[in-house]
Amino acid sequence: YMPQRTLAEAPGYVSLKNTLEKARGKTLVCFATDEAERRYREETERESLDDSVAFLDTPLNFLSEKKLAAFLEKPNFSDTETALLTKLMLWKEATRTGHLREIGFSGEEYALLRLLSNAGDTNENFFAQALHHEKHARVVCAPHRFLFDEHFKALAAETLIIEDALALEETVTQALTRRTSSSHFETPIRILKELHPHERETIESLENSLAIIFGIAGIYFEAH
Repeated sequence: YMPQRTLAEAPGYVSLKNTLEKARGKTLVCFATDEAERRYREETERESLDDSVAFLDTPLNFLSEKKLAAFLEKPNFSDTETALLTKLMLWKEATRTGHLREIGFSGEEYALLRLLSNAGDTNENFFAQALHHEKHARVVCAPHRFLFDEHFKALAAETLIIEDALALEETVTQALTRRTSSSHFETPIRILKELHPHERETIESLENSLAIIFGIAGIYFEAH
């Protein structure tokens, strides 16, 4: 799928009001930075464009209330988990979007967010709400990374405006690059042990297998 028109813009602000006036069918405006998103949200509120402008992102950037509820069933929590859950519970009562990038997280908290974010469930409240708003909007704003998400095809925008097109190369590189290390699995494995104490032996076997795999991979990459 490709839009009928694609416009690449230099770094700078794309006026949503002007875009609406010139729009031919549905238009997708893709931005590069959180600062750009903030400006678009401010213009949407200032110009009362809520009925015509929607904001989308990849599902992983939305909170999963189902996962959060399941996580809260744990018998005990680490200091990092307690801090993150306190932050999320207070924010959840105030947010209208469930978009996790509305708040800041520490490095350890980011690792936990993988366990609490939407994995693509279109029936989940916050992500479903964003998709519903998009269907009735004439202009949709989304980050560059959204271009590599399956929901980009479903959007079927007639016009694509890429704001700060020079930054798209970095987004493409990030989208096509997969980085991982054994440390990425430490938090999920610890939580698995807490949730399934009777399966501790199996989980420790998985942990040992991962250590071996990453050890072999490390040796290979050092040699090549």
